[in-house]
Amino acid sequence: MAYHSKWQSLSEVVKYVMAATECSQVEAETDICRAIADEAINLRGKLKRRQSTNQTAVGTTLERTAFQIPTDIGRSDLDWDKSCPLNPWIVRRGHFELPGPWELEWIKLFWPDIQDTLCNSRRNAQVIRPPESGPAVAGKTLPTLVKTETPIALGSEPTEGLQRLAGSARRRGPPPKQLERVKEEMMNDLGQRQLSLAELDGMLEKTLALRYGVSRDTARKARMAVVSEFHDV
Repeated sequence: MAYHSKWQSLSEVVKYVMAATECSQVEAETDICRAIADEAINLRGKLKRRQSTNQTAVGTTLERTAFQIPTDIGRSDLDWDKSCPLNPWIVRRGHFELPGPWELEWIKLFWPDIQDTLCNSRRNAQVIRPPESGPAVAGKTLPTLVKTETPIALGSEPTEGLQRLAGSARRRGPPPKQLERVKEEMMNDLGQRQLSLAELDGMLEKTLALRYGVSRDTARKARMAVVSEFHDV
């Protein structure tokens, strides 16, 4: 059996999240940024150059806890193809002998956290595996996919391939009654000041879906409608 790495680049993760949740690239990248900022996903970063002294740290890779990750990180703050931040990240004192702002050669995200935080939050989501490493998969652009009502564990062998995904990838809209219920509950939470508009707009879709007991797709559409109503006022 080929080895499956648990650490994946940004471009790979975007592709998998899109396939698993049938969302757009913008939605996938936005969710990934929010999850990184919330520290809901473990990551590794390879140091490239210390900004203040231009020193390098050849081969040094640090875990997420070593970095002071920006809380307002957005899609434009990352180079998705090179899998690295465009601006330096702060290395905390006590985690490396040279703390301070560092340019990073790359960051890689922890695959099980991607599954739990972004891919498995919607019922009946497409369950995916990380790509195989080595020359046997040269030129491969998509992971093996399988649709299941019960998420499978990382490393489980899929029983169906891309053909099933292609045949069942039609997006189904949320039931109208359910969508209206969630919109009404969101409006009530805002009216009773249990939630601010900024908190609602910035909440992770996983958290939003759990709060209102619906799929991420329904939660996303309800939030868009509610936020739009407030902006139109």
